[in-house]
Amino acid sequence: MSKPARQPSVVPTIRPGEGTIALDIKINTVSGVDGKSINFMGVDLSKAPVPDRKFTADTCSVVVSDYVLKLIFGQERIDGKGLRSAIVVQMTRNGGANFVRFCDGLANPSLDEVAKSERIPSEKPSPPAEEPPQALTLSANMPFPAVSGHEACVDFYEASPFSMGVAARAHKLSLEPVVRIDMRTPLLLGLVHELRTQLAEELKFKIEVTAP
Repeated sequence: MSKPARQPSVVPTIRPGEGTIALDIKINTVSGVDGKSINFMGVDLSKAPVPDRKFTADTCSVVVSDYVLKLIFGQERIDGKGLRSAIVVQMTRNGGANFVRFCDGLANPSLDEVAKSERIPSEKPSPPAEEPPQALTLSANMPFPAVSGHEACVDFYEASPFSMGVAARAHKLSLEPVVRIDMRTPLLLGLVHELRTQLAEELKFKIEVTAP
């Protein structure tokens, strides 16, 4: 009687070419709604390199489906008649909720303190009327925002399922810098507000996600 072939064991190591940088991780344990403990990986994105690809956004909008969240950043034509180009950053709904949590964790000053001190209004996201001549879709699951007065930016990073799968055992998380989106602060405030509204269910689960 033949024996079943043995499956090779999974080696807790980072695959060659998986991301461009490996960062140390911290395991945080929280209690779920059913009382069970849930482990979350934390990583200091301030140690990650700035993405080479950069895009200046004049508009933004949010499209939410059952499983996927799309952040659409548009660049207006010079004559103001429609968009010249757009970048769509695709992530999970939980990834979008973590973006809101991270923005809420900004401190000294907080996002609200910057808005109040500088009298910066929140700008409601506006969906594009039509597909622009140039559009690019990118995947990301780790946004890293920053604000200085009326200027803001968000650096997006991607950790693949392979990288996430071995991170806890390798004690490292491999990341790929995806894109930096430069924008005005009112646009970021409106984006965070829209995400908070559309992802209310995900945000019911409280996780501490703070800026470094």
